[in-house]
Amino acid sequence: MPHPHIFVNITSYRDRECQWTVRDLFLKAKHPERIFVGICWQTIPELDADCFSVESNPSQVRAVHFHVDEAEGLGWARQQAQSLWQGEPYCLQIDSHMRFVQDWDQAMLAMLAACDSDDPVLTGYPPGYIPPDRLIERERAMVQYIKCFLPNGLLELSCAEPPPDVVVERPMPTAACAGGFIFGPSRILRDVPADPEIYFNGEEQNLAVRLWTAGFDLFSPSRTLIYHYYGRKESARHWNDAAAWSERHRHTLRRMRALCNPAASTPGEVAALGRYGLGSRRSLADYQAFSGVDFAGRTIADYARVFPFVRRTAGSPSATLPTEDLVPIARTHFFVLGDDGLLFHERAGEFYQLNDSAAFVWCARQEGYSWSRIADEQAAARQAPPETTVREIADLAAHWLGQGLLRRAGENPAPVPGSRRRGPCFDGDHFDFVPHTYELLGSRMLVRYGDRELEQRIHPVLAHLRVAAGGSAMETYTVARILDYVYLFHGEKMLHCGENPAALAPPLKFQLFDRAIGRQDFRVQIHAGAVECHACLVLLPGQAGNGKTMLTARLVAAGGTYFSDEVVLLERGHRAIRPLPTSLCVKSKGLALLEPYFPGLAGLPTHIREDGLEVRYLPPPPASLPPPGHSAEARLLVFRRYVAGAPQSLRKLSPAEAFGLLMQNCVAIPRPLELVDAMALVGFIGRLDCYELTGSDLDQDAGAVLDLCRRIGGGAANDESPGPMAPAPCL
Repeated sequence: MPHPHIFVNITSYRDRECQWTVRDLFLKAKHPERIFVGICWQTIPELDADCFSVESNPSQVRAVHFHVDEAEGLGWARQQAQSLWQGEPYCLQIDSHMRFVQDWDQAMLAMLAACDSDDPVLTGYPPGYIPPDRLIERERAMVQYIKCFLPNGLLELSCAEPPPDVVVERPMPTAACAGGFIFGPSRILRDVPADPEIYFNGEEQNLAVRLWTAGFDLFSPSRTLIYHYYGRKESARHWNDAAAWSERHRHTLRRMRALCNPAASTPGEVAALGRYGLGSRRSLADYQAFSGVDFAGRTIADYARVFPFVRRTAGSPSATLPTEDLVPIARTHFFVLGDDGLLFHERAGEFYQLNDSAAFVWCARQEGYSWSRIADEQAAARQAPPETTVREIADLAAHWLGQGLLRRAGENPAPVPGSRRRGPCFDGDHFDFVPHTYELLGSRMLVRYGDRELEQRIHPVLAHLRVAAGGSAMETYTVARILDYVYLFHGEKMLHCGENPAALAPPLKFQLFDRAIGRQDFRVQIHAGAVECHACLVLLPGQAGNGKTMLTARLVAAGGTYFSDEVVLLERGHRAIRPLPTSLCVKSKGLALLEPYFPGLAGLPTHIREDGLEVRYLPPPPASLPPPGHSAEARLLVFRRYVAGAPQSLRKLSPAEAFGLLMQNCVAIPRPLELVDAMALVGFIGRLDCYELTGSDLDQDAGAVLDLCRRIGGGAANDESPGPMAPAPCL
């Protein structure tokens, strides 16, 4: 059977990388003669001649050219590129800055055929690359998932590794879509064409909902097929050149509301979607049930927060109905609006939108129906399995409880005069709080644990940051269990609601960390580990997957003073680095390597991050913590690259090369730098000895870093390797 033709559609906005993307896709294809490319170029001809330095397979490349003044946004450009399709049976949508695996065309077709669907589409966020051709490999496949709702109502998407015990042999179902990588049959171009009125943000949510309701099933690839350039700080953006971009963005939000929450839009807005509306093979309600997303209520179901991030057809964890003492609070008023409803919380002065199912549950409960009767009637009316309606009602009750719309019968709901109470009533009759105060970079937070079990699970992650009670903490957080659910509140704002206590420590740790650094005046935030060895503070910057945490932990086990596992701040007015010694985040695959140096590590509680990854938090050994007030100037910068099976190599970097690597991959800048900031940053790099360390053996790499620290810090040289250092017990 001949290899089928593939149409690759690309949009390029003043992007020099596009020419190299086209070159790479032809060079790496198994059958380049069967690849045809359509590009929508948007350029300023007199300024962007360097976008056309290289021409590849010109007879197989179709293009339309527009001046940037004619450009109208991403959806419009996607449509222009799609118009170049000439009947090829398969289509691939990518961005203009990509690289490919060898024989990618053959691999994509084979993987598409392996999907458990008659109408599959491959999509997902690929791993990254750094121009020109440095590929950032992933050890395991990643699954696309829906992370959260943004304040503007759009979804934020991400990707995560499956649990360690899951063997990925086939593409994984997903409810999310990645606009920069979509591969499937070219019916996509006919049934789900790009919406030209989607400006930029919202494209992926738009495509996910429309593809799924049109009958296509979305799958994350089971191995890497393609790479994406994520940094692109040097690249032009349409919103930097176009004055009217903000109105286009607001129009996109209105259009997305009409698509995903039509009850909140006018009939005219819904009708205006035309051929860019929902598909006809499945309903929006079907998509919401599969994905766990409630667009009207802006909530995400519990099952969508953990792998596989979509509704399972079998083996889902069971749910239990709320207890009968949970009742609606007083002074809430329900209004009918079409087939849906609005709930007005008078004390808070806020509206909550309810779909028809949620509206029935609320009204029935207000009328005194038992939770079990509501579940039975819902199951009968919808001809749904009882366990489905029980799960939905349990999720609704959990969200309403978190929003302060339910209370226990007999509980006094009256607020303090002038206050706007939200969330459950955390009073002493129901909770025996265990309080702890923690401090990081001078910022304090009081955490109230609702029971001993929650305290014993979470407190060890933060215990080394505990300070004596006294004075007033800047921030107050509450961790509590109500019914089958656990909650995290900041003041009266709910930050987390779920059934698994293992998911509480990561957001609480992030809150302490984020609040602490948010109060500092810093020029640059570097994603790096930091350890002081032999009077030499070494920074270990790197993206995820390069072994930054592993090397940091190994140097700590070898006697180093621990500064940070996550972030180093370059603060204004300080040349010295201050410690941020939060617990080290160790992924499951690193446990065996670190267990000899931290006995008991594998036995620490498992925590589940927001991306679904299971981790352990390793508290730094007391002897490794810096003394109060200690800081140090960085003297050594080592970029570690973990490459499985590779022999160790240590390469000296010029300051300019180190600066480029740091800025492209490891730096966040909170606000535009001024000249004095730029001078300080250049001076900082100029004072460092910089190296790139490639290897696969943790002990050897730690030994190389220690040797550099001894030489630079002037520590006494000795023959001691990091191998026999005394283990540091886990507390």
